[in-house]
Amino acid sequence: MRVLLALLLVCSVSACNRPAADTSSPTAGDQTPVAAATAAAPADEPAVDTATCAFCASPAFVRTCDIAAGVRTTLHWNVTDPKITKLGIFVVDDAGKDSPFAEQGLVGSLETGPWLKPGLTFKLKDSNGNVLNTIVIKGKAC
Repeated sequence: MRVLLALLLVCSVSACNRPAADTSSPTAGDQTPVAAATAAAPADEPAVDTATCAFCASPAFVRTCDIAAGVRTTLHWNVTDPKITKLGIFVVDDAGKDSPFAEQGLVGSLETGPWLKPGLTFKLKDSNGNVLNTIVIKGKAC
């Protein structure tokens, strides 16, 4: 019984430093806010309309104290060029090489694995390999 109580106490205390999850609407970095389709974002992260952003991440930052536990993001994209039929999403590795992450249609979203870190770069490319947009994950102190 003492072990259970101690475990509950540790879990409760460790959760104190984490912000509550916002499941109402994602936020991203350098996109223009659209009031009707977004919820309140943290003061230093503007809200974004993920349904119409060209390429955005939600969230577009990683708290450095959360990296060891694993941090995910959801990538959102919306390409309207009728000449483009397929998109590739690439992750730039530590050596600077573009590694394929996913092949997708023109509009969509996709969650990453729990491997985000500050400076991680995602590229959205057309089927010819042309870079259409880039996202760089930001780091934040805890």
